[in-house]
Amino acid sequence: MRPTPRQPVGGAGVPAATVFTRGLGHPYCTEVAITHTDSDPIRVPQAQRGKYALSGIGALLLSVACFGWAVYSAQDIGVGDYVVAVFDGSKAATRSYVDVYHLAQGVALAVSGGLALAGRRVARGALVALLSILVYDSVRQLIALHDDSYREFFLHGQRGNMQILTDAATVVVGLVVVVVMLSASGAAPRGYYPGPAQGGWQQPPSPQPYGPPGGYPQNPPQPGDYGYPQPPSRPPGY
Repeated sequence: MRPTPRQPVGGAGVPAATVFTRGLGHPYCTEVAITHTDSDPIRVPQAQRGKYALSGIGALLLSVACFGWAVYSAQDIGVGDYVVAVFDGSKAATRSYVDVYHLAQGVALAVSGGLALAGRRVARGALVALLSILVYDSVRQLIALHDDSYREFFLHGQRGNMQILTDAATVVVGLVVVVVMLSASGAAPRGYYPGPAQGGWQQPPSPQPYGPPGGYPQNPPQPGDYGYPQPPSRPPGY
């Protein structure tokens, strides 16, 4: 038996091999599916790549906004003091406003968004969990705007307007990413592949024997073949 690589079965992305065997002197070949790409435990199926790319772009946009707030805070207190405050909580406590949380959020969003753009399955759970938390926090801060003392203490001039805009963008983009990621259900069941015309999950075709390929030598009839003279079951005269 010798396997020969073939093109994907039915154009559906299912690699196959054609196996030539001999049985009772007759060669025949069988095309069998050996694997399929949608069962990859690391990468997402090709049909879901668009959803992951959209979610990755949304996460990267939010990470840019978070990094912008981190840079704003670093310029406010000094880059050196900000770097120290990132690793030493006691330094942050002595300052009136040190925003290290947006830096951590930006890193998490950038990593998760990059994984989503790379088509990695792990990005789905990471983005759903992370953005659910960020959306909750942004909604909480937007609801607090009804309080006069909150607006007077936390929102001042241009910074206050930018904070409101950031929270609103986080809610909108975050909800879109969560919904898109939840709709990306993942790969097909192992051993199944999408049919090229039907669009649904189809079971791979069972191996079907067919005639030998062109150029493969035909064997002469062998004992036991249909139409071949059979030896008598007992000697003549009995």
